[in-house]
Amino acid sequence: LLSVFFVIRRYSPAYAAFGVVVAFVASAVVRDSRPLGGGDLEVLRRRRLEPRRRHWGMLCLVFVYAFLLVPLGLQDMGNTHMFANLRVMGGGGNHLFLPTGLLFQGGVVRVDRTTNPRLDATYPFELSHVLTDDARRLLVRAGHSGREFIPLEARIHGPDLFSRYDHRRTEETKVPYATHSLELRRLLHDAVHDRGERNFSLTYAPIPTKPDGRTTDWSRAMTTDRLVQVDVQQDGALTCVVVVRGGGENNNASKASCGPEEIALQPWPPTWGPSPFLVKLLLKILVFNPYPVIPGEDHSEMACSDG
Repeated sequence: LLSVFFVIRRYSPAYAAFGVVVAFVASAVVRDSRPLGGGDLEVLRRRRLEPRRRHWGMLCLVFVYAFLLVPLGLQDMGNTHMFANLRVMGGGGNHLFLPTGLLFQGGVVRVDRTTNPRLDATYPFELSHVLTDDARRLLVRAGHSGREFIPLEARIHGPDLFSRYDHRRTEETKVPYATHSLELRRLLHDAVHDRGERNFSLTYAPIPTKPDGRTTDWSRAMTTDRLVQVDVQQDGALTCVVVVRGGGENNNASKASCGPEEIALQPWPPTWGPSPFLVKLLLKILVFNPYPVIPGEDHSEMACSDG
């Protein structure tokens, strides 16, 4: 019933799908808990063994979800690693001894600002102001920034569901966020092609990599010299300009049109491998978190984000 309510309210069909999954799992639990009753001993033995085979299959799926997807970098948002504040994207993971994001190193961008109201309200979705002053002081004493972000909820439910928190940031409190270039391409595609949004701009900066050319140099997250401004026109066309900050006393900047290899101009979904269906299926779980980049802080570790 709750799923039907959300669909009627035009939130997302995903609620209906989630309701079907919950009903299926609940019925399976009830069915598996019923007494076997009397009957032939061999039949009873087979009936006891069948659930065990299914349980081993589910155990394998859980193992892949918990111990393989994060190290490989095949799932960021939606996995359980947020409780450890693990960095999955961009290489240079912060786990004590296990690698993370092996398949998706580098390619991280910092999104500075956008004039799209929905995108601006969705990421990084700060809710620091709902914390009490005592709670924020306690966080700061523990080494926390005192600022809390929950982009997962905004991504799943949409920012309008949380409008009662008055979460929209002022110009003074807005912070940029880092995400994978794939996620930036998805955000632009969803805004322009799925929701038909027009006449907005978005500015981002690719975060440089270390000398190995693969691992993101998080220490330079706020010191990039190359900015990219994307403008979405009334007809849905994208125009793109690269701004390179100059050096020297005048600190002049140069502007040039984006080349065809620019991130924002790449097609979505990506053309990987021979099976577009498998690529689309993979991209359903390959959703990268936005990580707040708070000015003035050490970016070797991430800001706390309930992603």
